[in-house]
Amino acid sequence: MKTKLIACMIAVMMLTGCGTLGPSMVQRVQRPYNEALAYSWKEQLLLNLVRLRYRDDPYFIEVTSINSTYALNMGAKAEVVWPHAHRQQNKAFAEFGYSESPVITYQPLQGAQYVKRLLGQIPMKMVFDLVNSGWSVERVLKICVQEINGIPNAIDAAGPTPDFLPPYEQFHLLASNLRKLQLVNLLKVDTDPNYCKTDLESLVDPGDKDLYFKIICNGTHPEIVRDVRTALNLKEDCERYKFTSNLLKPDSPELIKLKTRTFMGVLYYLSQTVQVPQEHSDAGFVTTTYDSNGNPIDWCNILGEEMVIRVQLTQPECASVKVCYRGYWFYIDDRDLSSKSSFMLLSKLFNIQADSCDHAGPQLTLPIKG
Repeated sequence: MKTKLIACMIAVMMLTGCGTLGPSMVQRVQRPYNEALAYSWKEQLLLNLVRLRYRDDPYFIEVTSINSTYALNMGAKAEVVWPHAHRQQNKAFAEFGYSESPVITYQPLQGAQYVKRLLGQIPMKMVFDLVNSGWSVERVLKICVQEINGIPNAIDAAGPTPDFLPPYEQFHLLASNLRKLQLVNLLKVDTDPNYCKTDLESLVDPGDKDLYFKIICNGTHPEIVRDVRTALNLKEDCERYKFTSNLLKPDSPELIKLKTRTFMGVLYYLSQTVQVPQEHSDAGFVTTTYDSNGNPIDWCNILGEEMVIRVQLTQPECASVKVCYRGYWFYIDDRDLSSKSSFMLLSKLFNIQADSCDHAGPQLTLPIKG
């Protein structure tokens, strides 16, 4: 009787346990792996921004595969007790569980292809695709663009922290005005369906000459429209202007010459927003930037609308992402939506860059052993 009871219980466990363990395991582990990978990437990206602020080398590691084996462990036992004289009572117990053996493979992002993409300029079309997909033109231009029609956007900030503050005010004003036009649907960026490239133009100016910029003149916001045209030296009786990334082309009142940053330049630019402890600044671990009057400046006062990476000695309680480096905690406040948006934009740009390298995305394999 006892043997039959145990055998029946084991059979039931095998039929019910193994039959449902696979699907239930996918539901159970998919989200934790998803959240762990997403957060570890955010930590790595923030850590490298902090490293650049201290002029330490950045380093990226990518998860290329996740293999996790699950084994179903089952057991049964029985016992006989005599709670009263001459009365036998049989008891049977069944136990089952599972054990996990994950194997995670990491691969450093390196090699000629990766370096080429890291030091290559962001494609102009990518910038406008971001704008057309709903991103603020002001945020995208400030982060991704280095110069437009001769107006510089803190060019020296796209490298190690400069000693002196580079010019940026005119560019920021222009980006702000373009954002105002975007909010009232007076700004359009698209491709020209009637443009045909020649072979020579494709070599000199690949992929850019079919992009155009349009200001819709409907009588509203005339001051902003005028300020944008004046800043860019554009014709007033024209609504559509062509873009080019070839800065050597002759100036034209119907042409906008735009130079984007490199991916590394974007990283350096946003690394300027990393706040540092005063003792590190006094010790010379980071570069102090001065204005034209010789006064030290705080980069967060200049770039704070895009992003601020805060620092404190104790672990922050309300952080979207945080890392400990050189004895201090660096973090993005979870309530700072502007900083979170810029950090998300940076992540998207870098993922597009990394996708061009010959790496496959991480794969999650869950073999079940019963």
